[in-house]
Amino acid sequence: MRRMEITVLKLLLQYGTAPALILLCVLIVLFNKEIGRRIEGLENTFKELKGKTDFIEQSYVRKEDLYRDISGWRGDVKTLFTKIDNLREEFFYLKGRYEELKDKKNEEF
Repeated sequence: MRRMEITVLKLLLQYGTAPALILLCVLIVLFNKEIGRRIEGLENTFKELKGKTDFIEQSYVRKEDLYRDISGWRGDVKTLFTKIDNLREEFFYLKGRYEELKDKKNEEF
């Protein structure tokens, strides 16, 4: 690194400060273009991330809301089970009555 600095200083002394200023301006312009490209890439990345976060914000559901929405089906299932149990009991009752009437009818004949 020291050798390069000495070479640059020798060139500055040999050619003067005007070429050094021109070189400095060229380097600043090149760095400015590179920084511009990188900033543009970052802006594109931020736009993509914003689109993803917008989607998440729109599709996000709070835990309480989800539980409130799906808790209703439990009550519905419980009601269905109760109705099925009542139908089963009624079926067995009717089956018993049928057999009782059938036996009674057989005794008469």
